Amino acid sequence: MRRTLAGLLMSTEGYRTTWTDRVILIPEDEQRLTGWMHEHLHLTWSELPDPAPVETLLITRLRPPLNVDGAEHG
Repeated sequence: MRRTLAGLLMSTEGYRTTWTDRVILIPEDEQRLTGWMHEHLHLTWSELPDPAPVETLLITRLRPPLNVDGAEHG
């Protein structure tokens, strides 16, 4: 998830990368990404016998930008 967020935020946050065995953020930008995540991301959950209808409703209403299943963006 961190790599996806970094990629999506690269142009607005100006994150810088370096190479190891793969492309990673430089340490300072890893810290900035962590700060961004603490400020902007929230987690909640609910236990339901059948969560699918609630999930569909939430996806339809909230249109979460990182949702990859069942969301239509436009």
